[in-house]
Amino acid sequence: MAVTLRTKRQSPNSEENVFNVWKCRMGRGGGGSRHVQELKADYEEAEYSSSVQEKADVDAILEKPWTFNKSAAEASRKDMFTFFNPYKIITMTSDDAIGGQLQRFYHSKAIPIVDVPPGIRRLLPRKQLFRNVKYQTCAVVGKLKDVQLAFPGNVLPEILDFWMSKGVDEERISTGLLMYIIASTICDKIQLYGFYPFPEYQDKPIPYHYEDKLNKNITNSEFTSNFRRFHRLPDEFVYLKKMHTSGALQLHIGECLG
Repeated sequence: MAVTLRTKRQSPNSEENVFNVWKCRMGRGGGGSRHVQELKADYEEAEYSSSVQEKADVDAILEKPWTFNKSAAEASRKDMFTFFNPYKIITMTSDDAIGGQLQRFYHSKAIPIVDVPPGIRRLLPRKQLFRNVKYQTCAVVGKLKDVQLAFPGNVLPEILDFWMSKGVDEERISTGLLMYIIASTICDKIQLYGFYPFPEYQDKPIPYHYEDKLNKNITNSEFTSNFRRFHRLPDEFVYLKKMHTSGALQLHIGECLG
């Protein structure tokens, strides 16, 4: 899955809006440690929330007028800070990495430290990015065309703990949720596109996961076995729906126009 984070900031010297774009691409890491039969039992089709009634519930929520609730957005942001420092996951600085020494970095729970080659330090920024930057509006946009795999999706255990506290218990959170965390750190108002987690919408198929691209003959019913080894996208979506209803963020469902 590839995600583009588009941000909009009011320029202090003019009325022009400044736009910045970052792209984050996430590749596949290694498989989980659970047995194949356990995975199959965990992800039976009956447990997958793609029923007509579930979609109808989504439509009913999104048909209501949405109003931004700044207090709800601030409360969500403060909640994240009780688990981890979002700025730390955006950037590793040269001050964090001393050449030739071991740096604590969660490549995996089994290997909590990695060797930092001296040459890497010169490539790192000197200060944390976005520390004193605040954007008015950010749009996290799922972009699924011409995806290139770039890095494994291992994240800090504290981030997983945060999402588990929200009812999202999965092997690996999606790229979209990681980008939502970054957006929450630097943006006031957040809009999410491409987070609909079901294989079809309004009778139209949605090949939204990057693993579909690896097999052109894959069907909508077959693709679920790929991403569901690591992600529980319907569970993520349930939380995002609650945040949408509270006014902390805005979910956009359907075709993106313009």
